[in-house]
Amino acid sequence: MSTYHYLECANHNPPLLSDDEVEQHRDTETLDKVRELVRNRATIVPLLREEKIGLPDDRYLENALRFLVFHEHCKVNLVTEYDEREELE
Repeated sequence: MSTYHYLECANHNPPLLSDDEVEQHRDTETLDKVRELVRNRATIVPLLREEKIGLPDDRYLENALRFLVFHEHCKVNLVTEYDEREELE
């Protein structure tokens, strides 16, 4: 069964949700990679902005990075379509 996952910026009221999903299933390697991107965004986002690295060839990771570029210093959660939240920080 599919369970869409999104990133959510909790610094806004109401919280902002990513426009596109960052994964479609539970307990996947991609979700682990999304968690890792959030943990390492202080390093990754500046490299993206300076075009020293490109976006990954994975639509879910690309969606996550596009969201993180605009929420580099915000509290970010992982949220499912069923409103289940996982704090990533």
